[in-house]
Amino acid sequence: RLRKELDAQLDEVGQDSNLGLIIQYFIHRLTHKSRAQRTLHNELTRFGSALLDIVGRRLLAELGSQEIQEVYLWVLCSKTKGARPQVLDELVKFHRYLATVHHVEDVDFSSLRTFAGPRVRTADVGALSNEEVGRALLELQNDLDHEKARVDSGPEGVRACALRVLLYLVLEASGVRPNSAHGLVLGDFYLLGPGADFI
Repeated sequence: RLRKELDAQLDEVGQDSNLGLIIQYFIHRLTHKSRAQRTLHNELTRFGSALLDIVGRRLLAELGSQEIQEVYLWVLCSKTKGARPQVLDELVKFHRYLATVHHVEDVDFSSLRTFAGPRVRTADVGALSNEEVGRALLELQNDLDHEKARVDSGPEGVRACALRVLLYLVLEASGVRPNSAHGLVLGDFYLLGPGADFI
């Protein structure tokens, strides 16, 4: 469905327009890189609007290397300092596509990398401390013990509580998303030693 909408939008704006180049890039990302729609949306919003505003009426495909570099610099200037490295990553991928498919001149990204700075990795505000992880595990274990001690306890309830403990351990140890952990079997786990286990 998204591909049809992008094709219709491309027919409307034209392939040689700046918006047309961006649409073609995202069609390429959608079909050749199998990106999820949410991922494509995040990539587009990092630079798309700013790029279109800064380029204005000029055609990006007709600009020289120096002019494109200046456009990219202005795009980076329009972003917060913390967002610039990610925006630059997206611009590099976009420009690689332009150079390969539309034969746009290459750009030296070294000065732009210096300006953007390194990616800053911060702790997720939703991340649990070691103490919180231990408390959560203890609560799940207590639920399992409580379920086992019940007079009317059945195997389904005990199994469900045991699976909650196991799922919590898998999620906490691996960092995978809950949907990715659903349906795992023992063969999906590679237990190679401390710090070397993976799914």
